[in-house]
Formats: sequence, structure tokens, C-alpha cells
Amino acid sequence: VGEIPDEVRVACISDSGRLGAGRRGWLQVRRIADPSDTLGLSDALGVLLRGGLDMLVSQRCRHEDAAAVMDAFAGATRGAIVSLWGIDSAHALWRLAGLSTVAAGAIGALTVSLARSVDLLIRLNVGVNQEAMQVVELIEPRVKAGDQIEHVAIFAAERDAEKNTVFRPTGEEPGFIAALAEQGIAVPTRMFKA
Repeated sequence: VGEIPDEVRVACISDSGRLGAGRRGWLQVRRIADPSDTLGLSDALGVLLRGGLDMLVSQRCRHEDAAAVMDAFAGATRGAIVSLWGIDSAHALWRLAGLSTVAAGAIGALTVSLARSVDLLIRLNVGVNQEAMQVVELIEPRVKAGDQIEHVAIFAAERDAEKNTVFRPTGEEPGFIAALAEQGIAVPTRMFKA
């Protein structure tokens, strides 16, 4: 989130309202639990997305904003950053698809659509006893023939001899590197060599 350029127009769905506070071009969209509030979150987000929003950030995706998050992934914005609880990357994609629909039969198709739209999944461990949450692995979902989703680890966290967390490349180069190259953004691929 800190790397988002200031000229990008961002809507941030947030309970606390602190994420992105004070940044030019950021709009805080708060979840209001007051039943008397007649303007729904999904309605407000729909207007924002149609108005030419560049990016959507969801601090903790819930049922009421899941459909807007799916719209953002589908191309209504230049991108989306979403925080979502899941056991692993496959479960997180399945949950997001499930949150955005009530038709159980559509969850599989939505999960495949999400896998095609998401560039990178970053898995964090659960912080317990006030431990800081740490990145465990970086995963790229890839859709194979027959709509089978493969969750490919790009980097995985390991402990070195001094018990420090280090990231080891798996030897897999993410597909979005080629897309960046087409836009004139050169990323050194040596970082992905195992």
C-alpha cells in the first residue's frame, strides 16, 4: 500500500479509517453499522467504481464489499489490494468467491475467474500472543487446462541457522513479469532463480 503513487485515485474500505489517511487522492469508505443509514456500502462502492476509480483497497474483506472487490479485480479499476482470512491461498480465493455470491453453484466458476485476475497472493501467519504477523509465502495462482487452479509458490519463508526468517526463491518466475515487460518495466529475473 505504501508503494501506491500519490496520483492514483484510491478508495479504501476500512473499519478504522486510518489506512491511507492524509494521502492525497485517497477516499476513506467506512463501514457504518447503523441500521438507519439508508446508503449501503455496495451502492457507494458501485458509484465510485463507475466514476473512474484507479484502485480499491479492502483492509479486511467482508460480505458487503466482496462484490465490489470482485468488480475491481474484473477490470473496473487498475488493481485491488485485499486482506482476507484463509487457511491457505486456495481457501482464500474460494472464500472471496463465496462471499460475493449466494449461489453455491457459481463459487467454482468465480474462483477460477479470480485466479485468472489475481497476480499474487501473499500468505501471512497468524500472530498469536501479540506476535507480529509475518509473510510465510508468495503464491501465484495459475489456471491450467480444464480450469484446474495451480497455486505456485514464488518465494517461501525458511529459518536460517540463526533462526532468522529468510525468503528462498522456488525457481518459478511469475507470469506478471512478462506483462510488466510489455509496459516497459524491466524487473531483474535473477531474484527468482533457486
